[in-house]
Amino acid sequence: MTKIFISYSSKNQILLNHLRTFFEQNKKFALTIVPEQNMNLTPSSEKVKKGLDSSNIFVAILTKEALNTQWVNQEIGYWYAKHNQPRRMYFLVEKKAMPKLNGFISKDMDMPYRFSSEDSFKVALENLHKDLVKNHPTYGMYHIW
Repeated sequence: MTKIFISYSSKNQILLNHLRTFFEQNKKFALTIVPEQNMNLTPSSEKVKKGLDSSNIFVAILTKEALNTQWVNQEIGYWYAKHNQPRRMYFLVEKKAMPKLNGFISKDMDMPYRFSSEDSFKVALENLHKDLVKNHPTYGMYHIW
């Protein structure tokens, strides 16, 4: 089963909810979403590492807020270092965040899933999903760590 790790900022909960709802309606992949608020005693860093290590695909919601979040930057770096498979990394990128991209990802990279509003996020999400189905055909279900 193909598992997708979702990297996001808690300040982008509305976008995460759109993504979660979309993937629940189109049950083709298992999602790994590590909540920022940890309800049990497992450290968040261990949950993130476990989620990243067990996933086949990495998807990040990159907004200005997300780029200022320690977790999102560390998740990108960890995935890249561990998997070194850029073709399995996908980014839903807020257009306002494009000038801030640097490091493992940069504004010079091809970023086809760009958005500027909630509505255009939904369109970018649909396009991403089509490409995921085409490039990584599988069926699965939803998972929260």
